Amino acid sequence: MEYSDSVTELIKRRISVRSYSNKPIELARKKKLEDFLGTIKRGPLGSEIRLRLISSTTENRNALKGLGTYGVIKKSRSLAGAVKKSQRDLEDLGYVMEQAVLLATEMNLGTCWLGGLFTRSSFASALSLESDEQMPAVISVGYIKDYQKAKKAMIRRLAGSSERKPWEELFYEEEFGNPLHIKNAGKYIEPLRSVRLAPSAANKQPWRIIRTGNAWHFYLVRKKGYRGFTARLIKMADIQRLDIGIAMCHWEMTAREIGLEGSWVFEQKASAPPDELTEYVVSWRIS
Repeated sequence: MEYSDSVTELIKRRISVRSYSNKPIELARKKKLEDFLGTIKRGPLGSEIRLRLISSTTENRNALKGLGTYGVIKKSRSLAGAVKKSQRDLEDLGYVMEQAVLLATEMNLGTCWLGGLFTRSSFASALSLESDEQMPAVISVGYIKDYQKAKKAMIRRLAGSSERKPWEELFYEEEFGNPLHIKNAGKYIEPLRSVRLAPSAANKQPWRIIRTGNAWHFYLVRKKGYRGFTARLIKMADIQRLDIGIAMCHWEMTAREIGLEGSWVFEQKASAPPDELTEYVVSWRIS
């Protein structure tokens, strides 16, 4: 995906928007977004994906109201995605849907990730969800109702007042417990900063990255309860894996923009996780 604006600036501008204006998305912007969605067939790790922009309906709004705090989402369209079940399906879906979020941000549209039970919802019907596919999230899209309020929220986030985890809790050198100092990040300081600004479920920021040699290893640190008995019973998707995909998107889009080449691989010699809540996901190997 190529953007007209700087990716790093789009990542800084992106905020989660809960309330939208009545103004429908202009045809030219709607077409640009739909054209991009139509080009997506697979994620970076190979999973088959379908994306679609869905008009707001009473059924869709009722589906969102069932998500508790997400019930405040008002007057927006929704970007929905289906992915065929595979080993890294949710990471792939998170990656490509975040690409669409950044494109919407470039067009001055507001967005908000919404995770929940959509398998039997009107969204699933609109996408003709198949038995070997899953739909773990949708994204609200529309014009921001109060732009000045949103701008202030963005400034607060960039100032670090929105409860972002400190650098030393997210990024490590060689092994867990050995923080990577900013001054030692070199050219990769920008991809790391972009990851730190990525959205995540309940703002848990579950990603951890370790640098060893010429590879950067991505890990998921789970929050207790996200894959607990209740989540498994109601067959709720493992939404924290979407968060890793979003972080991967921010990393790769930023790296490529500043000329840092690499590719996603699965490393056999990645650092051992420190506990049962932490698991290795994927690595970025420098070309």
